[in-house]
Amino acid sequence: MEKKNIYIITGGPGFGKSSLLTELSMRDFFCGAEAAREIIEEQKARSGSILPEIDRMAFFREVVRRRIEIFKAAPGQGACFFDRGLPDCRAFLTASSFTVPDWFEALEKRYRYADLVFITPPWERIFIRDNVRRESFGDSCKLHEMIVRAYTDLGYRTCDLPMAGVHERVDFIISEISDFRQGRS
Repeated sequence: MEKKNIYIITGGPGFGKSSLLTELSMRDFFCGAEAAREIIEEQKARSGSILPEIDRMAFFREVVRRRIEIFKAAPGQGACFFDRGLPDCRAFLTASSFTVPDWFEALEKRYRYADLVFITPPWERIFIRDNVRRESFGDSCKLHEMIVRAYTDLGYRTCDLPMAGVHERVDFIISEISDFRQGRS
C-alpha cells in the first residue's frame, strides 16, 4: 500500500471544487487537477474517442491512469490536495451501471489518500453547467451521494465544507487538516 498526505476535495459536479483547488494552489500547496475534465477537453479538441459518451470504459481507464500518475507525482512531505481521487471513479462507474473491476479494487487498496476527505455539499447557488459538466443540479446531487458513499465504504472520514466563500472554505480546510494531523478531530 502506498499512502501519501493527499487530501481529496470531492463532491458532485459543479459544487465548487475547482475554485478551492485554485486558491489552495495560490497558497503554495501542491494540487492535483481533475483528470476527467482534462481528458474530455483534450479529446474534444482533437475529435478523439476517449469520451464518456463514446467509450465509457476507455475513458474510465484513462482517468484511473492519470489519477495514479498524479498520485505518484505528489511530494512525500507536506499536505497536498487533489480534485477527486480513485473512489470517485467507483462512483461514476456505479452511476453508469457498470460493475467495478477487480483490478480497480486492487488499485483503491494500493493507492491511499489521507483519511480525511473534504466534501463540497450540493449548493445550487454556485452550481454551473458548462461544455464539460453537463449534469443537471439534480443529477449532480445523485452522483454526489454515490461519491460520498464510495469514500465512506472504503474507510475514509468525510468532512462537509461550509457553504461560504472560497477564502473561508480554504481557511476551514487548512484548520481542519491541522487539527486532524494533531489528533483533535
